[in-house]
Amino acid sequence: MFPDEASRPGALAVWGALYPVVGNIISEEYGSRPQIAYGHSRYGKTALIAGAFFDEIDAVVAHQSGTLGASDFTNGVGESLQNVIDGYPHWPSRKLYDLAKTPNQVPVRAEEFLYLLREKPVLLGNARRDVWADPYGAFTSAKTAFPDTMTAENPKDFIPEDRHAYWLRPGTHGIVKEDWPAFLEFLDAHFKSDGD
Repeated sequence: MFPDEASRPGALAVWGALYPVVGNIISEEYGSRPQIAYGHSRYGKTALIAGAFFDEIDAVVAHQSGTLGASDFTNGVGESLQNVIDGYPHWPSRKLYDLAKTPNQVPVRAEEFLYLLREKPVLLGNARRDVWADPYGAFTSAKTAFPDTMTAENPKDFIPEDRHAYWLRPGTHGIVKEDWPAFLEFLDAHFKSDGD
């Protein structure tokens, strides 16, 4: 199917491609509604991939997506590209393996990847002590990618009405009860209509 091993997509890309497939099946069964790609950690990465590459996805909520997600893996903070390859070799494409020792040579930066989502509502969720996912790197990437549609001045500013918003809570890696009201407030700001 692929001409060589290097051109084979990693699991993150494959998982990301499944979002619209599942969304379309649900739409056929229950009627057309906005398709939101949601995910935490590795699935936060895949939610971003789905939103960036598939028109069927209307918005993204990517929580603690870290390296190969919203965070800048070239800044030396948090999980490195080599950490990802060593721990989860099936996640990335083989093309990244040769660049693990020189991440600054990866041709696409996190902010350039996020820029692909400029037309869609995106919420990047993070936790203050989740150093591995580099929450402040994700904020910096988002501010660079979305200078006109993300008005937050610092990571503590949660502005759900912005097309591109950032959510930061205390704590570490994981999904906790405090996250859900923020996610839903963001989605309500962009999709809730009168009578819903």
